[in-house]
Amino acid sequence: MVVLAIPSRCERAASRPRTCDHGTNRAPPKYSGTWYWFAAAGWYLLAKVLEYTDAAIYSALHVMSGHSLKHVAAAGACYAILRAFQTRQPIA
Repeated sequence: MVVLAIPSRCERAASRPRTCDHGTNRAPPKYSGTWYWFAAAGWYLLAKVLEYTDAAIYSALHVMSGHSLKHVAAAGACYAILRAFQTRQPIA
């Protein structure tokens, strides 16, 4: 009879090298410009809020609706992602 020794989850985790020295298992970023992704998320969040408040914005402004402003905010998110790729540098 052959018995296979399967390491437990804790044993596998203990044998794995840590990727950071500050105590977490998250890998450090490979490229610079991480904040552009947060800016894109902010623009996208603003676009969703403008989409939700479309009628209220139009009744307040009487010139432009929330739908139109949503497209401007979504373009801001696209621009932030474009800048993230244009300016990123490898982190050594």
